[in-house]
Amino acid sequence: MTSSTKVTVPEDRGVHYVTVDANDGQAFSSQTVQISVLNNAPQFISQPLTSVSVCSVYSYLPVVFDKDNDSLSFSATSLEPGMSISPVTGQIIKVQTAGDAGTYPIQLSVTDGYGGTDFQPFTLTVLQTSWTQVIGMGVSPSIRYSHSAVYDEVNKRMVNFGGIFCPGCLWYNDVRVLYMTGSTFTWTQLNPTGTPPSGRYAHRAIYDPDNQRMIVFGGYDTVGYKGDLWALSLTSSVGWQQITPSPPCPSARANHVTVYDPIRKRMILFGGWDGTSPYFNDLWALSLTSSVSWAQLSPSGTIPQGRNSHTAIYDQLYDRIIVFGGNIAGVGATNETWALNFSTSSDGVWSQSSPQGVPPSPRYVVTGIYDNICGRMVVFAGYDGSFTNDTWVLGLMAEGQMQWNNLSLMPPLPPKRYSHVAIYDPVGARMIVFGGTNNPGTGALNDLWQLQ
Repeated sequence: MTSSTKVTVPEDRGVHYVTVDANDGQAFSSQTVQISVLNNAPQFISQPLTSVSVCSVYSYLPVVFDKDNDSLSFSATSLEPGMSISPVTGQIIKVQTAGDAGTYPIQLSVTDGYGGTDFQPFTLTVLQTSWTQVIGMGVSPSIRYSHSAVYDEVNKRMVNFGGIFCPGCLWYNDVRVLYMTGSTFTWTQLNPTGTPPSGRYAHRAIYDPDNQRMIVFGGYDTVGYKGDLWALSLTSSVGWQQITPSPPCPSARANHVTVYDPIRKRMILFGGWDGTSPYFNDLWALSLTSSVSWAQLSPSGTIPQGRNSHTAIYDQLYDRIIVFGGNIAGVGATNETWALNFSTSSDGVWSQSSPQGVPPSPRYVVTGIYDNICGRMVVFAGYDGSFTNDTWVLGLMAEGQMQWNNLSLMPPLPPKRYSHVAIYDPVGARMIVFGGTNNPGTGALNDLWQLQ
């Protein structure tokens, strides 16, 4: 008797016929046997995220199990318009723009090339922008307004410094940080080494990513208007250091704006007031390289009137600073929009913008953040003769194409306020607002809100 064995391999899948002949020299017999080598179809074993907010990136990388370790290919029978899929990995991705709110049927498929296929259907809901009050764990900072805040991109946290609370008045110089992990928010207080700045308000700050530090300039303390410069290291060795660049330096002031210029590694300062002089419209740049130094810039174009309590962002796509609002001497609150373009000159070129659409009401002590995903400036609250809590977006297209839109959002909404702080959290694709006041003579706020 003769026997035979065979180990099947993936390439053997299918139906095979084996014929066995037997012959003893006197008689002959033959038998045909059907052998089916089965294919193991791939299977989706991960679950997708089924909701995402506008102005964020949706990404899903499916995990598939295939017992035969076949080379797999992916496709989709249904996707959100504008969504792409990788035929190799199955990853789907799309930048959700402001107009994408809605529900979309999605169906992914995977095949192994041997007839094995699996499908994964689900519905993706793209949520409209909305406000949500956030309750942070830990000990919340005391109520305050006219403080400063930056986003520490290394440690994924908001860093708050200073502020004031009246009546009292309490002048703060503490450092409070908010860690943000998904929907979990946790407050903690830092205890930096070194001598800290005096307690103050109406100062301004930026985050210096190359040196992982917060840069603070100016403000107002119990002595008067300040022109000092400070650095708070946000590495594992948290500490304060006063920086004293050689002259020339900007004069003491409060309620100015500071913006980080990532291309030239510098902080840009514009405007403010010292309580006696006309409102400032001078422009300064602080080099943040190894030798920190101030330089007054000489921009071309039409120079804006002096102002304070305005807001500004850096628009990285067009290499420009966008300034909105503020308080102008002899005019009062303004809703002007200005652009300072650096693409042709490191000193900048000023121009007044005339965005399409209806702009926000004239206002000051207002906040604005840059949303790089949707390419827009988001402006919240401020004072226009009364306290406000409206939310506006400025679409940051080329000059002449920018447009204002009022986000008519459903409740809940943050209470009306001014002199609050706002930062953009790029990981959560959200604007974070903390504190402020809606009655500076009698009280302040320490509530926390996210716009997502």
